[in-house]
Amino acid sequence: DRFTKAITQLGATDSQGRKQIETRLGAIYSLERIAKDSPDDHWPIMEILTAYVRHNATWRVPEQYAQPEEDIQAIMTVIGRRIFERDQYVHGFNLSDVALVNISLPKAHLEGGNLQRAHLERAILFGAYLERTVLAYAHLERAVLREAYLQGASLFSAHLEGSDLRGAHLEDTQNVTQTQIDSALGDYTTKLPSGLTYPDH
Repeated sequence: DRFTKAITQLGATDSQGRKQIETRLGAIYSLERIAKDSPDDHWPIMEILTAYVRHNATWRVPEQYAQPEEDIQAIMTVIGRRIFERDQYVHGFNLSDVALVNISLPKAHLEGGNLQRAHLERAILFGAYLERTVLAYAHLERAVLREAYLQGASLFSAHLEGSDLRGAHLEDTQNVTQTQIDSALGDYTTKLPSGLTYPDH
């Protein structure tokens, strides 16, 4: 009953078709509690929440630098603090092509997920766990990745211009190039794959 009620409330709108944010936030946090209480429901709930983000956080150029809506921020916070050991699939959650500009996810657990082509410009990912995450073609311009864990992540053609990689762990990161590193902010605390050098700034 709790699950069914929360799913119904997740799409709540008023008489004019606008999101009822308070109801939706209640549904999101109710689903989080269910996922923690019931290991069998953990992964289905994560799939429902990521599907919600994929449907409701699409890229719209005129709003490219707006803050994320409250429901999107809340869901991403829930995903970032989930009991990730309960994830059932090697490739994890799917958040490809989503728009998460200016999202705040410090120390979030996003490891093993699919974020290819995602828009994460100016995202706060300080200390985030991004090991084995697919970030191919992702937009991370001016993102804060200080002390983030990116070991084994795929950064093929990712946009790192102006991103802050100080203290970030990029050991064993796949497909990262010197050109990408040179476009980012880093220093001697940045842990780079062998063969790459610190950026000049």
